[in-house]
Amino acid sequence: MTTLLIPNSDNEDLSERELGPSIATDAPVLTGYEVRGATPVSLNQQLGPNAQAEIAVGATIANSIWAWIDGIRMRLKIRKDLGRKATQADLTSIDTWIKVDEVEQRKEPDKPPSLG
Repeated sequence: MTTLLIPNSDNEDLSERELGPSIATDAPVLTGYEVRGATPVSLNQQLGPNAQAEIAVGATIANSIWAWIDGIRMRLKIRKDLGRKATQADLTSIDTWIKVDEVEQRKEPDKPPSLG
């Protein structure tokens, strides 16, 4: 086991002395079970039998709302930069997004191209 050297006085420069590693490599790793003496509890026991389904429904709702908001932002960006209404095909077309990036580069030449 490596020991840490402590300076003899408060005036000793810490950068001039050698220190051993602050964490020993052979130290045991403790888990929460060993530290607290608790027993592991599964998600179903802790939150109830329908918890995973409720979490999945909540995540699906949150992702759907986020996708809807993101679609609106993308349509507004196409309308602002290209001056036309965006179609469903425009949202997934690489050619459309290349044109949008080119327009944005002409507006702000110092700005790096966007990645998404």
